[in-house]
Amino acid sequence: MKRNKKNYGFAYVRFGGIGGFQEKFLSALIENDIELYDISEDKCVISALVKASDYFFICKLAKKYAVRIRVIEKHGLYFRLYGYRQRWGLIIGPMCCAVVILILSQFVWDIRITGNENLSRSQLYSLANDCGIYPGAYVHNFLVSECECKGLADIKLLSWISVEREGSRIYIKVKEREPLKVEEIPAEMPCNIVSDYDCQLISATVKRGVKCAEVGDGIKKGQLLISGAVDNNNDGMIYVHAEGELVARCYQTEEFYLPFTQEKRKPLSENKYTTYFMFGDFSVRSPFDNVEISESDDISYREEYGYVNIFGIKTPLRYKKGIYTFYEKEQVTYRREDVVKQLNQQRADFEANFLRDDKVVSAESEFVSEKDGIRLRVKYTVDRNIGVKQKISLIYE
Repeated sequence: MKRNKKNYGFAYVRFGGIGGFQEKFLSALIENDIELYDISEDKCVISALVKASDYFFICKLAKKYAVRIRVIEKHGLYFRLYGYRQRWGLIIGPMCCAVVILILSQFVWDIRITGNENLSRSQLYSLANDCGIYPGAYVHNFLVSECECKGLADIKLLSWISVEREGSRIYIKVKEREPLKVEEIPAEMPCNIVSDYDCQLISATVKRGVKCAEVGDGIKKGQLLISGAVDNNNDGMIYVHAEGELVARCYQTEEFYLPFTQEKRKPLSENKYTTYFMFGDFSVRSPFDNVEISESDDISYREEYGYVNIFGIKTPLRYKKGIYTFYEKEQVTYRREDVVKQLNQQRADFEANFLRDDKVVSAESEFVSEKDGIRLRVKYTVDRNIGVKQKISLIYE
C-alpha cells in the first residue's frame, strides 16, 4: 500500500466509503493488488485515492462487504481534458498547427552565410540558387553535397565550403583561399627583372635600373628585361633594386578533349539515413536505422542538424541526421552538340581561372572531330604584365 501520492498522473479518483466491513474491504483491495494512496478515516468514513481504471472493480468489491462508496474528487489530465470534449477547436487547432509546421518544415525559408570576407553574399546566394537552394525550395529537390562541389569548382577564392540544413534554415559556411605568398625582395636589396614568358614586348616603363629590351623585341623566358646593375661614371658600377612596368603580347595554344561516351555517377533514387538524438554531449542512435555499407559502394555523406520541436515548441533535444547517397556508374553517350557545349564550358572555366588577369586580344577556336570524341583547339593572343624580380646574388656570396 502506497501513501502520499502527490503527482496523480493521468486519471485518479478519490472515493469515500461508509458502513459495512471497512477493514476487510481495504484488506481485500490490497490482496487484489489495488494501489491505494492517501488513505484516511474521519467519522467512520474512509477515503482513498485510486486509479480511475480500478474504480469499477472497487465498486463490485464494496458490495460484497456492504460498504457504500461514492466519488469525492477527480484528479489527472484525463478529467481536465474531459471538460473540453465538446470544444473541438481545442483539438483540431493543435492538430492543424502540427500539420502546418510539418508541411512548412519541408521547405527552405532562410539562408544564412558566414565566413565570407572578400566574396560577396550575392555571389554565394547565386551559387545556392543555381543548385536549387532558395527560399521556398522543397528540401528534397536538392543535394547539399552537389552545392559544395559546385562551389569549390566555380568559385576559385574558396578553399572550403559547407552547406548544412537545420530544419527550414540553410547554413552556408565558407573559408576563403589565402592569397599565395610570393617571396618579396626587400626594397634595399639589389635585383634584376627577367621575363617569365615567351612573348613580344609592347610596352616598357623603367622606374629604376637599366632597360635591356626594346618595344617590339621578341623575348624568351628568363631573358633580362631591366638590369639592377647601373654604370655610374663617377663611382663605377652600382647595384639597385630594379623597378618597372612591362606589358607583352603572348601567344599560346590550349587543347580540350572529351569523348562521346563518358562515365557518369548517377545517384540512386533512395537515400539511407542514420539518426542520433543528442542532449548535451550525450547521443543515442535511433534503433530503427538499418544502414549497411560495403567497401565497394560509391557513396557521399552529409549531415543535417536540428532541434526536436513538439507542437512548434523547440526542446533542448537535438538530432543529427546522417544522409547517405548511393551512386552507380553508367556509360552515357552524348550527341555532338552536347559534347561541344561541354567543351565550351571547359574553355570558359579555363579563361576564368587562368586568363582573368590578362587581356584576351583574340581567341581562334577550332573543333576537330576524332573517332571517339571531339577536340577543341584554341589559339590565344593575350596582353599581360610580365617580369619577375631576381636577386643579384653575386655581391652577397
